[in-house]
Amino acid sequence: MSAVILGFILTATGTMTDETFEALMAMTYLMIIVPILGSGRSAMLVWNVWDGRSTIEIKDLPTGTSYPIDIGQRVLPGWSVQADERSAILELSEPVAPRSLYHVDLADPGGQPGSTGEPPHRVVGLPEPALPRERLHRPRFLTYTAPDGVSLHGLLYRPDQHGPLPTVVLLHGGPESQERPAFSILIQSLVAAGMQVFAPNVRGSTGYGLTFMGLDDLDRRESSFQDVPATVTFLVDSGLAAVGRIGVHGWSYGGYLALVSLTRWPELFRSGSSHAGMSELASFFAATETWMAAAS
Repeated sequence: MSAVILGFILTATGTMTDETFEALMAMTYLMIIVPILGSGRSAMLVWNVWDGRSTIEIKDLPTGTSYPIDIGQRVLPGWSVQADERSAILELSEPVAPRSLYHVDLADPGGQPGSTGEPPHRVVGLPEPALPRERLHRPRFLTYTAPDGVSLHGLLYRPDQHGPLPTVVLLHGGPESQERPAFSILIQSLVAAGMQVFAPNVRGSTGYGLTFMGLDDLDRRESSFQDVPATVTFLVDSGLAAVGRIGVHGWSYGGYLALVSLTRWPELFRSGSSHAGMSELASFFAATETWMAAAS
């Protein structure tokens, strides 16, 4: 991992070797470097780990040593390091609580290896959902395989019931985006109503390396479509989803993918919805950003 971190630091300073590029392409996680701290001596590294959660470590650049910062089982969409570089304001979210701002101490907690210091302190945030906390659910992270052998991943939100359940397959936008374990009032409301929600990260999603993100580019777009019926097959064969009681929903590009799924495999879905989804890619790309059209 140290070599990969060094690769990101070299990239930030304008130097890219073949070895660094190969490491970036092969990564199955995402790391973001935020402003260098301590007059260039250390950096706060924000990791998007395998299941979509965020972790933070403070790394001493000359020695390579580091220590973690405790943010719990949360997702970190944004942050602001304080002027003293010893603390930060973090924007954090988790499946059972909406986005809020937290204050966290960045100083080395010392003590035993692995010590993370004090947990973040909530300052202010969005109102708590009206649903009782005991009716809110955390997801299970599931891995399954597409027919062509590509490993896929998703988050399963399931009410406290047994057997196959009515299920909503929820497709995120982008497609250069990722379904992460952050708060969603839509997901929690569906689960509270007795429905199961499975949110897959089909090929083309971020969070699993640059190679995976590029698997739906250009003439490979069709392969990402096939991930939707592969997801349904996985849910049914695993005894999770009830046949004939499966719906598909998506937002933006996910809405487009939902429309593709409903027209190509109508026998798989009892219902479907597309929110802000394009219905025809050629006309969309003719009027959108040139870089997006070129990559798609």
